[in-house]
Amino acid sequence: MLNLITLFFLLFSAWIMLSGIFTVQYLIIGALSSLLALVFCHLIYKDKISGLFFIVVRMAGYLLWLFKEIAKSSFDLSLKMWQLEPEISPQVLWIPVNLRDDVAVAVFANSITLTPGTVTIGTRDGMIYVHSLTEEITNDLKRGVMLDKVYRATKLEKK
Repeated sequence: MLNLITLFFLLFSAWIMLSGIFTVQYLIIGALSSLLALVFCHLIYKDKISGLFFIVVRMAGYLLWLFKEIAKSSFDLSLKMWQLEPEISPQVLWIPVNLRDDVAVAVFANSITLTPGTVTIGTRDGMIYVHSLTEEITNDLKRGVMLDKVYRATKLEKK
């Protein structure tokens, strides 16, 4: 039941943020639309919605960490780019992800791309192809801190 309530509030929050209209009529239409979508999701995916509340709570913690990392990386990279001779050493590398779920791989790949100085180029066979601007960023990716955070946030099995 908690999972269904969580899903309803996620859908309704998305409705409110995307519509930007706060009249009673639109809020009622949004609530009814969210309820209808919830019914369809429950009928189609009743076995797969379990644990949704806890995933949402863990993902919120992950997103706060990711925003902190994005801000830190933006600041560090800005300082490097304003140097007379920037300390950059562009590299392309394959990173093993060892995640079974495609959603977790997508979260990891998009998190890399959101972080300044890195871009995910592609994925293949449990590996992600990444371009990074500095040796420091490359070492952070190799250490796997972000991968561990994604794993803990999604609580999905590693291969």
